[in-house]
Amino acid sequence: MDKVQFFEALLEQLPVGASSPQPAVIREDLERFAEQQVIESRTLVLAIGDAHELASGVFELIIALKQRLSPSALHICLLGETHLVGMLENTINANVLGKIEQFKLKPFSAEDTCEYVQHRLVGVGHQGTLPITTGRLGAICNEANGIPGALTSANADLLEN
Repeated sequence: MDKVQFFEALLEQLPVGASSPQPAVIREDLERFAEQQVIESRTLVLAIGDAHELASGVFELIIALKQRLSPSALHICLLGETHLVGMLENTINANVLGKIEQFKLKPFSAEDTCEYVQHRLVGVGHQGTLPITTGRLGAICNEANGIPGALTSANADLLEN
C-alpha cells in the first residue's frame, strides 16, 4: 500500500473531512483532526493490519505525523508478520516515534484456523459450510505455522485448484 492508498483507507474510516485530494493537504487535515481529538480529551489510535505490506512512503508519513503532533494525539499499532520488525528498524528511528513495544502473538491453532477461514470466506460472500475439510485445514495450519497471511495464501491456492 502506498501513501495515496493509505490516505484513501484513512479517509474511508475517519471523519477527517479532507479539503482536497492532494496528499499534502490530506495530511494537514489529518493532523488537525488528530489534534482536535486531544482538545476533546481523546486520542486517535490507528491499528494497521498487514503493516509489512506498507510502502516505505507510508512509514515516512507516520514519522512525519508523529513528529508534528503532540505525543498524546496519535498512537499507532502496526500488525504484521515477523519481518515487519526489520522493516521498521531500517526505516524508523525509535527516538522519532517514542516508545515502541513489540508483541509476538501465538500462532493460530487448528480451531482458530477454522474460524479464521470461515471469517475470511464470509467476508467475500461465501455462505454455508466450509468448502475445505477440517483435516486439510489442520494440515494447512501446520504448513503455515499458524500465521494468518500464510494461511490465507495456502487456502486461496487450495480453493483455486
